[in-house]
Amino acid sequence: MGPRATFAYVANRGSNDVSAYSIGSNGALTPVPGSPFSAGLGPLSVAVDPMAKFAYVANIDSNDISAYSIASNGTLTPVPGSLFAPARVKPASVAITGLIP
Repeated sequence: MGPRATFAYVANRGSNDVSAYSIGSNGALTPVPGSPFSAGLGPLSVAVDPMAKFAYVANIDSNDISAYSIASNGTLTPVPGSLFAPARVKPASVAITGLIP
C-alpha cells in the first residue's frame, strides 16, 4: 500500500477560490489555515504533482492556470508569475503526467 494522501483541494467556481483540507487518518477533513485560497475566475479543477509540492488550477472564465507551491501544512502560495496562459482556450481541467524520480 502506498503513502496516504495528506491534503484535499477543491476548486470553487462560484467564489473563485480553492478550499484546502487536511485529511485525517479516519478520512475526516479539516480546513487548512488560510483556506480558501484565491484563484482565477471560474476555477474548475485542481491537480497536484506526484511529489505534492505544487498544485495547478484550471480557471475557465479567466482563461488561465493558477499555480501554487504547497507548504508542509497544506497552505497554498502562488508561484511567481502565476496566472499562466493555457495552450487552448477555456481550460476545464488539469492533468500532470510523468514518472516520480
